Amino acid sequence: MLNPKLKPGDRVRLLYMDGESLTPNTWGTVKSAYNVFGSEDYSVVWDDGDKDNVGEKISQLNLISETDAWDFGGREKKPIEEKWSKKYKKSIDCKNPKGFSQKAHCQGRNKITENNDMDTFIRNADVIKYFKINGENYFVDLVRFLKLLREVSLVNMFQSAPFLYMGREYIDRHYGDQVMNNEEKFQELLDEADNVRTIMIMVTMELVNDKYDINSSAYDNDDEDDEDENQDKVLQLVNKHIKTLASKVFQIYLQSF
Repeated sequence: MLNPKLKPGDRVRLLYMDGESLTPNTWGTVKSAYNVFGSEDYSVVWDDGDKDNVGEKISQLNLISETDAWDFGGREKKPIEEKWSKKYKKSIDCKNPKGFSQKAHCQGRNKITENNDMDTFIRNADVIKYFKINGENYFVDLVRFLKLLREVSLVNMFQSAPFLYMGREYIDRHYGDQVMNNEEKFQELLDEADNVRTIMIMVTMELVNDKYDINSSAYDNDDEDDEDENQDKVLQLVNKHIKTLASKVFQIYLQSF
């Protein structure tokens, strides 16, 4: 399994790390996990040992889920045998589930369908129109940002999409030491990063609201608890689907610019 979820203490094998000196098949121990706007990343201590033996520390570079690749080297736990057969699962009527277990199963099924529908909606929508806000076309800001990223050459351009929502602090912390030339352009990139992330968040929220009309019920009444619940749901969906929007934006950039 590529890029499995990790927890502190796991031994992990590096398969690919963009722009770094560590070689494939280097082993390390996970120290901590952290989430950066939907990107599950990990702090790892790399060593010269193998999957079963911790060796001498050689590096402490983080694993970035958007650009790096890893696995357990064949040490994944075997999946727990399912108590329900596929035939039984298909037989469940989610319009009239029976009992707590069937209700929980149907909630999970609906969540998966909702997420896949939203991804499909973003990929097929005319997303450029969502960047036209109050008479201004903010898509040009994203194009300018991607052009700066290409000039700075931090990563292969096909790995550019996540930079649209990383923000200044994240980019500077993880990539600042890699800038060998174009320092001035890199500073321009940093100066634009937070603005670009804000635009991406705003547009993803609009796409989510258009697809699900989540906020309408909150605006129709004065219940602050209901409004907070709806806003939380919007933010959760934005966190899930901003990656899809970033990929869509990058595809448009490649085709048009």
